Amino acid sequence: MPTDLTVILEHGQVSWPGWGRRDVVHVLLDDQTVARCQAALERAGIGIADEREVLVVEVEDRPPTLTSTPTLPTPRSAA
Repeated sequence: MPTDLTVILEHGQVSWPGWGRRDVVHVLLDDQTVARCQAALERAGIGIADEREVLVVEVEDRPPTLTSTPTLPTPRSAA
């Protein structure tokens, strides 16, 4: 199952403009690369704040795919 690593980046570890002193990045990895990524981050002195298995769902890339909800039938009242 895919794994999400929550990585904390301290000021100076990255150089993206506009980022603050401490930033959070989520890294989505497949099972085969989790251990290698953890080791590489540790060697670089970058901390992992959280690790959790995630469910990845493919959705159509068009609005409002993520915001639409299924329409449920209206319950009938007992007469």
